[in-house]
Amino acid sequence: MPRTTRLCTLTIPMTLLGALACGEAGRSDDEIGDGVDESGTDESTGDESGSDDESSSTETETETETGPECLSNNDCSDGLCIAGGCCAVESACGDSCCGGGEVCLFDECVIPGSECTTAADCEGSQYCELGLGEPSPGPGIPPAGLICTLDLPPTGKCVDLPIVCTGSPNDPPNCVEPCEVMPEAGELTAQIEWQWGLDAPFPEKTDVWATPTVARIYDANCDGQLDANDPPNVVFVSGNSNATCCSCGGEPVSSCKTGVLRLLDGRTGEEIWSLDQAEQGSVGFAGLSV
Repeated sequence: MPRTTRLCTLTIPMTLLGALACGEAGRSDDEIGDGVDESGTDESTGDESGSDDESSSTETETETETGPECLSNNDCSDGLCIAGGCCAVESACGDSCCGGGEVCLFDECVIPGSECTTAADCEGSQYCELGLGEPSPGPGIPPAGLICTLDLPPTGKCVDLPIVCTGSPNDPPNCVEPCEVMPEAGELTAQIEWQWGLDAPFPEKTDVWATPTVARIYDANCDGQLDANDPPNVVFVSGNSNATCCSCGGEPVSSCKTGVLRLLDGRTGEEIWSLDQAEQGSVGFAGLSV
């Protein structure tokens, strides 16, 4: 008996095919949906991008700090460009920029020491630099009956003495050349700096009998100290020799003992005081009283 062949047609809805095509093996639709949400949000990607930006910014700042701050004075709004950095005008010192506590002296940054008026106030390896201090405030206040022949001294700061060049290859670059003056011998032409006696107290007793004594014995600037700021003084006894020698005139009291003791400012010749009696009842000073 002949066989009958039957054809069967399998019909699959297109929606199911679409689902099969879009789905992933082993995952549910809910899981797939979650994946789409994560991909759309991409929070982790955003964070990583932000970190990259911060890293790039940090690297840029570091490069700026290590590189030169300026190349010319035009790069500094208020100052000068020195050694690749902006320096305030008041701190600029040659090729250097002085730091806190330093001052510029002869194109070198130095740290000033204690206040001084002369080198005697400083250590042996220092000198008193008056350019780092204050000018004189003017005259002081003299003791009663006396005078000030000088203003109060200006102040300075103690700084190290410069290194003098010796000509050796080991000389430091900042050494200073020795300063020596060797004048040539010539004719002596002395000039009068000052003279005394033309207008003096006790004008009748202006004959100087003996060599004056020179010493620093008077506080000329009235600062309460007797030091190198006070000029030396000239001390002597003067009298009236009556155009002859003392005791040569036959006076009852020898004119050799009736002199006046005088003190002059050695810088100007100004008379500071004159004393005609050593004590009450005295007739004066002898020529060799000093």
